[in-house]
Amino acid sequence: MPIPETLTFKVTNKQIGNKKVNEGTINANDWVGGIEIYNAADWSMTVPFGVEATLDDGSKVVLADAVYDKVTDRLVYSVGHSTENEVHLANLDNIVFTRKSS
Repeated sequence: MPIPETLTFKVTNKQIGNKKVNEGTINANDWVGGIEIYNAADWSMTVPFGVEATLDDGSKVVLADAVYDKVTDRLVYSVGHSTENEVHLANLDNIVFTRKSS
């Protein structure tokens, strides 16, 4: 299976305070702490991917790279223990993983 160039996660359900947007379940206290893609080798996702978020206002936030963990067979994006480049789910439109050049 060829390595995908990009993988996009789109946020479609949100709740901001008492205001529901698309009848959602995300609330104002939720942040993206990380994303793990299981069985990454089956999807040929064993190379690093750059991760970028697009917010509802159209602005973009470059996040940490996602890297392959051979022990768990996962492509892992994690913000660690820093507040830098965290994304608030209530403001998030999508997150895009883009394959980096070898």
